[in-house]
Amino acid sequence: MLIKRMDTTLYYLMLLFALCSNLSDSGTKTILDIATVLLVVRYMIEPFKINLDREIGKAIAFFMGTILLVSFFSYTPMESFDYFETLMACFAPIILVPFVIKNKQQLHILLILMAISVIGSDSYAIWQGIHGDPRPQAFTQNTMNLATILVQVIPFFLVLGLKGENTTLTRIFFCSVSLLSVVALIFNATRGAWVATVVTLLIYAFIIAKNSSRTLTVIVTILISLSVVTITVPQIHNRVESIGDMKGQSNSERLLLWKSAGQMFYDHPLTGVGFNKFHELYGSQYVSPLAKEPNLPHAHNNFMNFLAETGIFGFISFSYLFLTILRNTYRRYATIPHGDAYLAAFLATIGLLLHGLTEYDLAQKQVMNLYWLIIGIGYCSVQKPLEAPDLDNLE
Repeated sequence: MLIKRMDTTLYYLMLLFALCSNLSDSGTKTILDIATVLLVVRYMIEPFKINLDREIGKAIAFFMGTILLVSFFSYTPMESFDYFETLMACFAPIILVPFVIKNKQQLHILLILMAISVIGSDSYAIWQGIHGDPRPQAFTQNTMNLATILVQVIPFFLVLGLKGENTTLTRIFFCSVSLLSVVALIFNATRGAWVATVVTLLIYAFIIAKNSSRTLTVIVTILISLSVVTITVPQIHNRVESIGDMKGQSNSERLLLWKSAGQMFYDHPLTGVGFNKFHELYGSQYVSPLAKEPNLPHAHNNFMNFLAETGIFGFISFSYLFLTILRNTYRRYATIPHGDAYLAAFLATIGLLLHGLTEYDLAQKQVMNLYWLIIGIGYCSVQKPLEAPDLDNLE
């Protein structure tokens, strides 16, 4: 009886987590902390097998072990350990979601609550933009965090919305969530996220082109619509044109940051300078005399930031983790019936990594909690077809 109650509590905690995922950073953290502790207690009372793909599990273990090891060689090991703990806590959803979801109906409810969370965040971001905020951030800590969330949820819900076996109402609902996120992203005005989303949609179109002309038509229509908006709205047109302007301060500062990150790696090639040390060392030792913003907190690039702070060992483990996820999710999509959630996870990963070329977000809890929620849904179980909910018959 106790075990059953604990399992039920964990399930409702994850539903609440999905509902808060885009609405409250502190809320998702608190819920996830409680669920993680409860899961550990649950395991101590009655051990269970963790329902996690072996290949992904090995990649995560290799990543965690490597990052823990390089933390010992940081300028300030204890600070790196604290940062390591924060980073590792974000992995909890990939274990919790497959454990608590026992059937398709439970998965349906989880997806709907996640969609409601996205709608709430998007609506607030659009409201902010309409009322004069040039860079809306909705319920996140900053504009870039919202952008990273949007590059994940746009392809995720678009894939679920364009599935042929779903009802018309279901397709409309999830496509609407995705399109609302596109509008929010336009208002958000993050150029790197714009590029990441367009490239991700092009990859989706390439993958699906031979199998679904309808899906291809929808994607092409979205891209054409975005092109029309870019041409006709002066603010957006100017923002897009600035992407290639290397003399613009935003772009030039990023180039200087990447050069400094490369120098940090050159000076500390094996284990880097330590987690969360880029900010301190950039301002005190590695800042370029040409920099106009000498106090930037990170390298504005996931790859360069990892290279500088964790060295070649950390960079290899980081690359191996995400290459494994990309390879594994795409292979499952291509070989498993009803594998569209794997394609959604694959495209969300593409979006995350592409936006990560101009932003460092892997230590942002709200961003990564959502990402591992998406991956957890993808790996929920090959025995439970991961299709979008039938809203016509949902109880």
